[in-house]
Amino acid sequence: YGRGIAQYSVTITADGTVGKGFIFDQDGRIATSCGLVHSASRVKVKTHSGDVFLGKIVGLDADRDLAIIQIPNKTPRHLPIAATAVEVGADICILNSASTTGG
Repeated sequence: YGRGIAQYSVTITADGTVGKGFIFDQDGRIATSCGLVHSASRVKVKTHSGDVFLGKIVGLDADRDLAIIQIPNKTPRHLPIAATAVEVGADICILNSASTTGG
């Protein structure tokens, strides 16, 4: 993590299993691993500042091992997502989906 990126990191507890994720938008949506939360009946999210929220699973993609969790919009700080125009020297976090092609 870059120095400033850790503040967007969250700890997720899903039915006793613990993992990580990050807040990626102002609406309190969090990206994490589908394997962590896919069958969870209860998802708790602890922010870097220590606040704890009950999360709601709003999206699952098992093929890409991606889950989206929603927490109440009480966390205005989020990791900015840029599609283009990243400046030289800027802190970045790259998300990559490993996949294979047939052939």
